[in-house]
This record gives sequence, structure tokens and C-alpha cells, in this order.
Amino acid sequence: MEYYDIVSETCGFDSALAKRLGFAEIFTINKDVAAIGTGHKQPKVPGRGIAFGRDTQQLISLVKGGAGAVSITGSFIDEKLMEAIASNDSILCMPMSAITASTGIERSKNIFRMRRLFRKASKMKIRVAFVSMAKTPRHMNSYMQLIELAKLLGADERYARYSISKINGEFK
Repeated sequence: MEYYDIVSETCGFDSALAKRLGFAEIFTINKDVAAIGTGHKQPKVPGRGIAFGRDTQQLISLVKGGAGAVSITGSFIDEKLMEAIASNDSILCMPMSAITASTGIERSKNIFRMRRLFRKASKMKIRVAFVSMAKTPRHMNSYMQLIELAKLLGADERYARYSISKINGEFK
């Protein structure tokens, strides 16, 4: 099975590191995958883009406009946004950097919020992609670490592997 990850545009990693972490390919935002939303240019990148932002109305309009995925900053749950994601067959990206790059009580809060968000997405039959979204190579995860982080948020191992291989592979 081939595994894929998505990292931030600031993450300067080499292909040897990607292989050592067990990934067939790691996609970089604004290089391999388009970032859409506040503060991001809309580059011409083949494939589906990921909508970023905190403004719910903007995210809803981006999803209805064809954004293939949404990364919700802050792990908030908004019913209208979740319904838009579900009805447009978009993917909900859950950045594991919210867990791995935070410390102490902030990390605990992020795990709690992300667990609630995953539970809601599962009930609504929204496909969830677990991605590292690392800003530096130091915060990158192996595919096994992503699986374990997904299990921490409530995914079973089968779904975690499916997410990291099939769903993340759609960004090719």
C-alpha cells in the first residue's frame, strides 16, 4: 500500500526523507496542491485545491465553488460548513501539526476539539484526510505516526490507513 502526506509550503524536505518516513510521495502546499482562501494565492496547480481559513462563509463559498478539500483552522464545528462539505463530496483535512507542534494544555485542547470534529465528520459521512501539514521537516510524521495520531482522534486502524493511502492519494 502506498501512503501520501501533505505538508506546508515552508517545509523544506528532500525526497530521501519522504522515503525514510515511508511515503510514496509527499505533496507540498502551493507546489503540488493549490491553497485556496485567505492569504493564499490561487496558483494553477493540477488537481484539487485545499481551502484554508477561519471565516465560515468564505469556506462555504470555496467549497461550493469546487474546493476539493477543507482544512479547518482551530478545529471548530459549524453545521452549515459541515453540510456544505458533505453535499459537495469534499474532503476534511485534519492537520496533525495541531497536535505535534503544540505543547501542554494547548495540545490537550487540540486533541479534544479534533476528536469532536472527527466524530461529527464520521456521522455525516464526510471523508477525512489525516495529514501532517508540517511547517518544518522536524514536525513531519512517518505514515505509522499518522496512523497512530488518527487512532488517537477516534479513527480505527483500517480507516486511518485508507485515509493516508487512498484519500491523500487523490491529491496526486
